[in-house]
Amino acid sequence: TTSGGDGFAFVIRDDTPNAPTSASIGKGGPSLGYGGIENSIAVEFDTVYTADYNEPRESHVAIHTRGRAPNTAHSSASLATVALDGSVSTSSINDGQVHEVLITYTPNITVDDMFYYIDSGQITGLSTALSSHSADSLGIFSVYVDDLTLPMMSVPFNMESVMRNISDSTTAWVGFTASSGYLWQAVHILEWNMTFPP
Repeated sequence: TTSGGDGFAFVIRDDTPNAPTSASIGKGGPSLGYGGIENSIAVEFDTVYTADYNEPRESHVAIHTRGRAPNTAHSSASLATVALDGSVSTSSINDGQVHEVLITYTPNITVDDMFYYIDSGQITGLSTALSSHSADSLGIFSVYVDDLTLPMMSVPFNMESVMRNISDSTTAWVGFTASSGYLWQAVHILEWNMTFPP
């Protein structure tokens, strides 16, 4: 069982050239505040089971996008999902403990890199939704939770598949969203930073 609701997400969005405002937030409740945002990818930390979204019963971590279409927290937009059911080292994100997360994107990987990710078992929890977000030039989008040496999930992904199809679109907005329905919970982001390779 879980308590609280509904969770939060780290979101990269490129739906507007201007800074998002309070009028451009996503849907609430089980949509975790990012549902409905176009040109976005979200790493969701979902703490409540929503049967209508066809998601795991347990708290879970997932990567969601519908490319340039409005995003959704429904499992149909999940590129990868890992249920925190005891099968991975992090058994809960709803336990009141501090958890450390690392999200990485490595663009333009080689064929050898791809085979390494596959052979090492790092590409896990994939869904059929992934096929519409891959291209000739692939990167690897990885999410680490607590164990910062082995990703909880890694997916082959082309970030350009969610960016606006505008030649001068060179920026995106990043941040966090959260929402609740009938239940509530406190989510504390104690520290975060963003770095770029040299």
